[in-house]
Amino acid sequence: MGEVARKHDCKIEDQPEAIFLSPPCDEYGDGRLWCDDPQEPCDECGFPWTKYVRSDIHASALAQAEKERDGAATKLKGANEDIVAFELALHQTKDKLSAALSQLAEARGENAKLELKLMGSDNRARQQTIELRAALDELILLRESNALLDRMQTTRILKLDDADAVCVGGRFDGWRMFRHPDGQWVTAQKLEQELPSWLFPSPPPAEGEG
Repeated sequence: MGEVARKHDCKIEDQPEAIFLSPPCDEYGDGRLWCDDPQEPCDECGFPWTKYVRSDIHASALAQAEKERDGAATKLKGANEDIVAFELALHQTKDKLSAALSQLAEARGENAKLELKLMGSDNRARQQTIELRAALDELILLRESNALLDRMQTTRILKLDDADAVCVGGRFDGWRMFRHPDGQWVTAQKLEQELPSWLFPSPPPAEGEG
């Protein structure tokens, strides 16, 4: 290994950031070889070169790492505080949501009662409407019946000629009527009472009557 390693012309530059020490198997003569660039591990033992970093660079890197670590810790603390605040707000929101759901359930219950009440009112109003319509239909039928009855009871004169007629309707329905000199239509009996008897001679006695 020593012979292979020393084939490299390893020259240390001034103030390199890191140097590499050859594997322990290279320990003979002047000691192990130092180089400013990494070499392949030993072919025999497989041990890699060891990297050494300058202390000032290491300290600076360590300080930067600690600074980043502290910054990350501060951010983590802030994030934890935000999580706590969020969990508190979430808990409060859940309480408010639970209360709102309870109020909503109560409102739905009241709404259901109101709907049932309105349905009952609607049913009563619908029933009243049906009854009113039935009463109105009966009234219309009664009016039509009365009108028909009035028409049936209305007395009308069916003229046979200028002086003779028949009464249609009323109490004298079917009676023979005669025109009075004053123009009115009267029964024969009424006419006989008011006019001279000679206008209405008695019919001749039938044969065989004394």
